[in-house]
Amino acid sequence: MKRSLRVRVGAVLLLCLTVITARAEEVSTRFRGLTLLGNLELAEGKGLESGVAVVVHGLLAHSGMEMIAALQKNLKSRGISTLAITLSLGVDGRTGFFDCGRLHAYRPMDALDEIDAWIGWLKNNGAAEIALIGHSQGGNHVAVYAAERNDPSVSAVVLMAPGTFDPARAAERYKARYGADIEPVLADAQARVRAGQAVERFPGIAFLSCENATVTAGSLVGWYGPEPRRHTPSILPRISARTLVVVAGADEVVPDLREAVEPLARDAGRRQGEIRVHTVDGADHFFRDLFVEDAADVIADWLKG
Repeated sequence: MKRSLRVRVGAVLLLCLTVITARAEEVSTRFRGLTLLGNLELAEGKGLESGVAVVVHGLLAHSGMEMIAALQKNLKSRGISTLAITLSLGVDGRTGFFDCGRLHAYRPMDALDEIDAWIGWLKNNGAAEIALIGHSQGGNHVAVYAAERNDPSVSAVVLMAPGTFDPARAAERYKARYGADIEPVLADAQARVRAGQAVERFPGIAFLSCENATVTAGSLVGWYGPEPRRHTPSILPRISARTLVVVAGADEVVPDLREAVEPLARDAGRRQGEIRVHTVDGADHFFRDLFVEDAADVIADWLKG
């Protein structure tokens, strides 16, 4: 009896372990000497050939952060397979949130080539129809990628609370947060970039969400200098694939998003995909609590439509 019980318990544990393994699969690909990591979630009964959505996280985040993990889980239960990627930010095999103590030598548009690498990996593994989903800064990356690379395998684009950007406002926020002006440091960095010294380091400065960082001139200019493409509403009309913008109704990070994107909504036309805007009322920037389920409902229905 005891042996039979042990056998049954062992079988149950094996079954549970199999289910857990099937639920999440870490995958990787090589890119310019770095290992890029991602989390692949295949919906029940589906493979990559059935279609997959690439999910891109926000600023200094990663594929396993709570919001991304919850989104993958909810989309999977709705029949949508996803690959959530972790942008390297120059770190080999990066996991977890970016360590502020590391050298900050990455620029916003570096993400485009890594997204491209993952799309290549998906194609090599049998995927033919690919959607792109980006959250926050990842939404801006996805928007720029879709507009500029125009990969025919990308059939749909979803932007969740995508980033907006204005250099003057960024400088104001920097001063409010850190009690210092970014303009003199930025001007110095811009001069170094023009002189071909983009790798020159600026130690001990506040940068993005890090209070004490060492940053290259190129990275500093990339994140704080003028760059129209970083303002997602400006790039949105250039996307040819059908596009859904999911606005968080109580967004405290990009509160101006809704009024900026609603006038850009359009029906599909010649050489241009539709743009739809949906607001998840009450959701904060990270779609916490049950709001991620509401967002998943909207995204899944739209992708299947």
